[in-house]
Amino acid sequence: MRSGRSAARGVAEAERLFHEAMDDDFNSAKALGHLFDLARDVNRAFDEGADREARSAAQTLKRLGGVLGLFWEASGPRGLGPQIMALVVSREEARKARDWNRADEIRAELLSQGVLVEDGASGPRLKRRS
Repeated sequence: MRSGRSAARGVAEAERLFHEAMDDDFNSAKALGHLFDLARDVNRAFDEGADREARSAAQTLKRLGGVLGLFWEASGPRGLGPQIMALVVSREEARKARDWNRADEIRAELLSQGVLVEDGASGPRLKRRS
């Protein structure tokens, strides 16, 4: 995302790939991969000082992530950083891949950072550990 034009192309490409993955029998793991790529682009754009393009791309990331139930605000504690949310997404990927050891490792990492994960039918819920 070095320029406004390439940023827009990158966002459009990420959105297209995300929708293709979802149309492919709800391939959420592949869709999450495209969201991670977009998140890297957003971070890179912020690092390069392209704040306007980065904010626009971040809005797209949040909207697309909402399709999968990510980036919720009402049910989770406020103030969780992007690293915590990345761990939550990684844990969900591990669970979907039935990599229970990795999912448990990530849960322990979250707990060490003061975040308790409760799994439910509608996805993980996060609580600050008192």
